Amino acid sequence: MSAEIIQSDLFEPSTDLLTAIKDFQPKVIVGWFIGSHPDDNDKRTPANLRIEQKPKVYRENVEDRLVIAPLCPPSVEWVHTVQRGAVPPGVTEVQIKDGMAEEYENYMFKNSGFTVTDVQVLDWNQGATPFPYILNPNPNLPSGNTKPVIFSILARRMLSV
Repeated sequence: MSAEIIQSDLFEPSTDLLTAIKDFQPKVIVGWFIGSHPDDNDKRTPANLRIEQKPKVYRENVEDRLVIAPLCPPSVEWVHTVQRGAVPPGVTEVQIKDGMAEEYENYMFKNSGFTVTDVQVLDWNQGATPFPYILNPNPNLPSGNTKPVIFSILARRMLSV
């Protein structure tokens, strides 16, 4: 078995990437821990955003591209995305799962033909890595000590009837 690695900008896909997708006809698209360095965040987000807003908007811009052609051909049946985050105190796992499903249905998967089938909230031991992660405050969430987690969102293409 062999693997081919193709480096390409998802905002401006290379001919090699588009040919590989067409030839391979993938069944699954995976977008795990989408992010980039500040230069990409600046380049691929509106200039009027505050610096702490740019990583989220960058990730959302990438996610949007993952569910449309040419990166997502009709052969794709599943999309799996994973992101880091935090759960505020007093918020239940059911509330988090329902909120994440609703957010992804209304944004990433809106009008894409995909629907969220599963959301998992996984414990994340930030102390297991020397990489410093920064969590920007969210004024929409209750205050207090948050619990670091990883969100797993799985979506399936709905069959047209």
